[in-house]
Amino acid sequence: MEFIIGISTDKVASVSGTYGATKFLMESLFTQYERINKRVKYRLVRYGNVLYSSGSVLCLWKDKLLNGEEITITDRNITRFYWHIDEAIKQAGKIVPITQAKTLIAVAGTATTVAAAALNLSEYDRYAIHLSRITAQQVHETSQMFLTKTREERLTLGYMHPGRVDVIPAGALVLSEIMSATGASEFVASESDILDGIARSLAGKGA
Repeated sequence: MEFIIGISTDKVASVSGTYGATKFLMESLFTQYERINKRVKYRLVRYGNVLYSSGSVLCLWKDKLLNGEEITITDRNITRFYWHIDEAIKQAGKIVPITQAKTLIAVAGTATTVAAAALNLSEYDRYAIHLSRITAQQVHETSQMFLTKTREERLTLGYMHPGRVDVIPAGALVLSEIMSATGASEFVASESDILDGIARSLAGKGA
């Protein structure tokens, strides 16, 4: 492995929850491991919120509009930047040669939830999901399925974590677009990620 990119979040700037804390740990490990392993290039990029995902300002504005309340903003001079999925993928592609990847390994909740759906699991089974191979066609079909179901319908899915109900349509769509952009025929779902490998390696070195 010659190059690793870590997708972080703006929540690292002011950690107040588990998600921000895990990303902060990832950034710290990347920085430390780059000094240890000079053969591999470690790069980090921070992304903001997905529109209408948990914590998105659009959710707040929508609720206020429905309740007949005035929309509040941080500052009238503030500038918000909105990226289309294609634009974000192209930006990542400027750093990482994504079309040259031999194997696409997808980790974290979105990928494993998509895998659970593609495998038609009645409940979440990490052992059945781990290292399963999900075709691009299955990803596209699963993405459309999540997009067309209501929140209540997604909640009834046995493998669906309650905390992922609101964000899985957007997450699955992003994964679907990544499959198309990379030209990958499949992805390998993993219940472990780079942090597990880095932590294990550091532990082995007595760090």
